[in-house]
Order: sequence, then structure tokens, then C-alpha cells
Amino acid sequence: MFIASYFSAKVSKEKIVQNFARFGYAFIAVDLAGHLAHNLNHFLGEGKTIVASLFGLFSGEVKHIVNLAVLNPDTVKVLQYLILVIGVIGTFSISYFITKRKAKTKKEFIFTMLPHILLLTVLMLLNFYIFSLPMDHRSY
Repeated sequence: MFIASYFSAKVSKEKIVQNFARFGYAFIAVDLAGHLAHNLNHFLGEGKTIVASLFGLFSGEVKHIVNLAVLNPDTVKVLQYLILVIGVIGTFSISYFITKRKAKTKKEFIFTMLPHILLLTVLMLLNFYIFSLPMDHRSY
């Protein structure tokens, strides 16, 4: 983020810290989406452990449930990707409006926004790769 802000600030003629702070707010959407998508896997992939734990609270023994998932893994994966796409669109939109408000020329607009869009692209690809990997659940 610092590197993207460094190049973006040079074009927009502002301090790096100001650029970092303004665009940092935009990246909250994609970061939140990544966290939600990750936790969605826990909630929908291990959700039935709540019932087993609640039963164990009153009985003293935890019953093992063979299928812990609330939804099948493919459905969870599609929902995760959908959440990530929404986060990417949110970050892109916020970045667009931040840049549009500040930039005076089309060239300044493009080169102010470009470093942040490259960073967003890297984060998006990294998130999609991470969510394509199999994830073991903590509950057995």
C-alpha cells in the first residue's frame, strides 16, 4: 500500500501519508470481504459443531457429527468468490470516486489511480488463489 501511495502521491502532488490515508479507506472493502469470505467457510463449513457443542454443554459429552457442513463445499466456495467480487467492486468504486474528486486532468486521474488498481488486482488474485486451496476444518 505504501508503494502504491508513493507513486500515486507523486502524480497527484500530495504527501504520501495523505494519499495512503485516503486510499486506505477504499481498501477496507476488499479486506473486509476477504475476512467475511474466510469466516463464511468456518460458519457454513463447520456450522453443525454449534449443535454438538451445545449438546455437550448440558450432557457433558460432545457427540461427533459426521457431516459438519451446513452447505456443501462447492456452494460455500461460490459464496466466498461472490463476497470477494463485491469487495473488489467496492474498493474499485471508492478508489474511482476518490481519484475523480481530486484529479484535475484525465492523465492525472489515470496515473493517480493506476498504482492502487494494480495493488487491488494483486490482492484480488491472491485472495482468489487462497480461497481455491482446500481448507481443513478445526473440528473433528
